[in-house]
Amino acid sequence: MKKELSNATAPMIESEIVSVGRDLARTLSSVLNALPGAPHRPQWLSRLLGVNTVLTSRVIKAAGQQDPLAVAHMVPGPEPLRRLLRAAERKKVDDTLIGEAQAAVDAFERLIDQVAGDRSALDAIISGWLPDARDHVEMIAKQSVFRGISQLLGAACDVTHFAALLYPSASARDRVDQVWLVINRGLRRVRPGLIVKFDSVHSSTPLLTVAGTSVENLDGLFLEQFCSKPLPRFEVSRLGNRAQYALAGDDVGVQSGVDLVHATLLPGKKERHRSRDDLPRKTAVSIGVDLPTRILIFDLLLHESVFPGQQPSFGVYRTEADGVVDPNDASREIDRLDVLETLQPLGIGIAKFRAAEAPGYQDMLRYVCEQRGWDTAKLRGFRCKIEYPVYSSQIVMAFDLPIAPA
Repeated sequence: MKKELSNATAPMIESEIVSVGRDLARTLSSVLNALPGAPHRPQWLSRLLGVNTVLTSRVIKAAGQQDPLAVAHMVPGPEPLRRLLRAAERKKVDDTLIGEAQAAVDAFERLIDQVAGDRSALDAIISGWLPDARDHVEMIAKQSVFRGISQLLGAACDVTHFAALLYPSASARDRVDQVWLVINRGLRRVRPGLIVKFDSVHSSTPLLTVAGTSVENLDGLFLEQFCSKPLPRFEVSRLGNRAQYALAGDDVGVQSGVDLVHATLLPGKKERHRSRDDLPRKTAVSIGVDLPTRILIFDLLLHESVFPGQQPSFGVYRTEADGVVDPNDASREIDRLDVLETLQPLGIGIAKFRAAEAPGYQDMLRYVCEQRGWDTAKLRGFRCKIEYPVYSSQIVMAFDLPIAPA
């Protein structure tokens, strides 16, 4: 008779998983120890039982775990386990040991059906208590989303690298100029004939190149010396306060990818201080994930005098219901994704900003700063690196606005 667990509390579910995991480890270890040649190596055991090495490797590793939760997470599914037990039975392992192990496997199958519905859902439950499992579960889920969204949108990218550079404005008092440097490596179509949008820039002011000239017909927007050749055709659409970048035509195919680098200047984009009469508030730099990508890097590089002494707060948010996140809106905390991504301080100076996934990145930064007359030795940096970022999420770095000096 199946045990009903649909209304079970978290402690009850954890206790059930621990009990099943403990029985699996005990009974599987007894079966393995009864086979000749113990302690076993996966390849030797594979040849002995006539099963694949992946199965024997997972069983040996799971049976050797001390934490029952880790056993339940790492052990193969019920059917592969039964296949291994049938092979062990043919090697004359004691029927009592085989029967106990089969009973543990049956309990494991009931646990999967009643607690979660399928194995991946059970692993997701276990990940709440087992940090080592969480990373694995999140990665599998994000890879699945990447594959699905890539097919639906017809585009994908190997690496998307955003760098936001903040520097005191020479023309706007108490404001900060911002440059967006965007690097796409391995940008390609997944399905032919679809429009490939690869970036959006939000600004109520005209788009400017890093040299400060107006963008017309994309002249100066792309840093061609850092792009792959030949350059494909592009189009930029201005939709209200948003500029949308897309590939035009069919130059980029299913089998071929391109490397693109472009930079946009937003003069006086951010305020540096709030007045003494203003309530405390934050200012943020954020990016939205609107292109399926395997690796996303988000760098924030700012002059040492901009928000000095602060490390930004950091969060990843969903945006599908209420749009772009304002860090001053406490109601959006419900949209914060509980993911493992973290923020890494890079230190000060361009020598600290290297990125293995973006060859030539430091040269790109030098070029941008030379165009603006900015000192790279006075930049400090922070980085977020995400494998398979969640499509349509927003990554936010925010600072407390300091009070303006007297």
